[in-house]
Amino acid sequence: MKSATSSGLDMAPIDADIFIGGMNMARQWERLQASQLYYEVSQTRIVQSLVTRWKGEWEAREGQVGQIRSTIQNPNIMSLLEMGADMVSQEVFMFADGKLSELVLQLNEIVEEVTSISANGGDPLETQEEMTDFFMSLPKAEIDDLRIPLIVQGFKISNTDRVLDKLDQLEGILRLGLSAIPDAAVYAEGLERIEDSRGTRLAWTLDSDMISWELFADSEDYDPDVLEKVQDLLDGRQICITLGLVDSYFILGLSESAEELSELGTTESLMTHDDMKPVKAVDSQAMTGVSYVSDTYMDVYFQTSLQDFFTRNSRAVLIQLENQVEGELQDLLESIPEDLAWLDDTIGALIPDFKGQTSVSYLTDLGSESVTYNRTEDVVFDALKPLPILEQLGNNPVAFLSFRLQDHPEYFAASRKIVQKLKDYLVVYLESDFMDEGQREKAKATFDKAWPLLTEWADIWEQNFLPALRDGQHAFVLSSGNLESAQWWKDMPISSTPLPLPEIAIVTGFSSNSGMIEAWDKLLNWFDRCLEVVRQTKPDSVPLNYQIPRPVESQTNGGVRFAYSIPDDCPVPQTMAPQAIFTDSFMISSYSDLQAQSLAITQKSGIENPLLLPSEPKASAAYIHLGKLSELALPWVTYSIETQTGGLDSIIVPEEGSTPEIKGQDIIDLFKTLGSLGELSSTTVAGDQRGTITKSQLLLPLHK
Repeated sequence: MKSATSSGLDMAPIDADIFIGGMNMARQWERLQASQLYYEVSQTRIVQSLVTRWKGEWEAREGQVGQIRSTIQNPNIMSLLEMGADMVSQEVFMFADGKLSELVLQLNEIVEEVTSISANGGDPLETQEEMTDFFMSLPKAEIDDLRIPLIVQGFKISNTDRVLDKLDQLEGILRLGLSAIPDAAVYAEGLERIEDSRGTRLAWTLDSDMISWELFADSEDYDPDVLEKVQDLLDGRQICITLGLVDSYFILGLSESAEELSELGTTESLMTHDDMKPVKAVDSQAMTGVSYVSDTYMDVYFQTSLQDFFTRNSRAVLIQLENQVEGELQDLLESIPEDLAWLDDTIGALIPDFKGQTSVSYLTDLGSESVTYNRTEDVVFDALKPLPILEQLGNNPVAFLSFRLQDHPEYFAASRKIVQKLKDYLVVYLESDFMDEGQREKAKATFDKAWPLLTEWADIWEQNFLPALRDGQHAFVLSSGNLESAQWWKDMPISSTPLPLPEIAIVTGFSSNSGMIEAWDKLLNWFDRCLEVVRQTKPDSVPLNYQIPRPVESQTNGGVRFAYSIPDDCPVPQTMAPQAIFTDSFMISSYSDLQAQSLAITQKSGIENPLLLPSEPKASAAYIHLGKLSELALPWVTYSIETQTGGLDSIIVPEEGSTPEIKGQDIIDLFKTLGSLGELSSTTVAGDQRGTITKSQLLLPLHK
């Protein structure tokens, strides 16, 4: 047994299911105060007006702020506020031990039994009798196995004397209050004051012997047999609520006994677990947060929430339907459970074993970083290859998300099997007498025309698109600076300044240039056949011989371009057009000529960040420049205020009480400060045993 703990991380036992902690909160606040964003916000007129007014009311003891001062300067209130500030200035954590996953799994089994009974769709009285029979048959040993997990919320504090004063006050209030109520006096017997070398705590143990069972006899629903069963099931059970000091921590705990809280940190801790190695590698003085979920808990989460999902969640619906249909549809419903079980097995075979994760965040000279180790096998993204698509995102993106998917043709094959089974059900439904003959014949005719089209689409995707997209690289890119207009649609009030339009592009990697172009050509031809079916169904809906317009093909510096022109009477810039440029390895889809051209030409990104190197193997990479994004939105915010209020000098919020008036310009000034927000980037690489490691970085500029 080791010595008493000196940190919140050491306090959690090695079998903890969940741990969440925040560290060095005061230092985090200091870093924010030193940022350029904080400085600029503090210099705005509205913030300075608020500070000046509130400071004046505080000193003069007037207005709402003066009332607040009178309240919080009460010695008891002031002491509580100081204690609260102390609690959130250093370290805060919460954890639950390994009994949590056991309890969730056991309770889920009971809930499923109850749900199965309540979903039988029978007579309410029969259902109630079944519920009663189920409850009366519950073995006491099964309830005794439901152990209460140890759940602890902790705060590192500096002033223990202040906490002791509050504990004394709380103990006095509880003992006096409980003693004054005859029926509640017995509960005071469970209140215990614990004083040892680690601190002083109040432990309130509540057990079944304290319950006044005779009070239930006055209830209209009183059933002596049920009450006797409840007494039997709860006999010997207890729960303990603990509040107080353990070492230098203020602790609120829930457990089966006070001893569990007293032993915190004296057994092998979570920090000795192999899954916590990433946390050990971080300087504790810079650490800002830790989160941990055990493999056991994630497995229980899968079992109780996702496993056999369709089978479990369809029972009540199927029972209700069985009571409402008959004939062929009744036979159809009888086959659904078997097919749903097949569906659960099919999807379950594609899902890896759920495992937990460990995350740690910390301050850096440039901002903050975090690392998340996900131990679940990644079956979606491919982290074993470089991500050269990062060189196709332009040299000045505002934001992007890029990734490489694993090649899993079996996923689409499984989808086709699922859709085929749905078709079989639909055919039976269309041949039933659930609809009148006219509706049935019309629906069958529509189905007979639509199904071959759906099959053809699936063939095109499986035989053309999937082979061409085997490279697996994809990206979404947001740029700006190439498109702007004072009027983006005809009925829009003209802006006094040009309004920029965000430029969004989709970049797709392919293994075959010609194969990708052929796939799109087949898809356009498929749309023509869809129009033909619509024309046959409603002859006047589509003009005779009309086809889906084909894009105009041309050659550019980046590759072959297929584009649709913007109509001449459209007020948008003529430099925008829906288009796709095919390079040797990528397809760039955009509505901006300049953005598409820029992305089509391979070039080094203007973002200098080691997380985003295209040559390093990674599953994904993401980036957003928060400042540029706000700058892009600023003209639109200004335009909205001007058109809705009449101008930036218009009063948006009138002066009232302690709040000064807020003008449109004040909102603009506050919004402009968002330009000082930094950059956020993230990348996911391969971890141990086919898990993943996600690294994120926030660059928050400091005030010079």
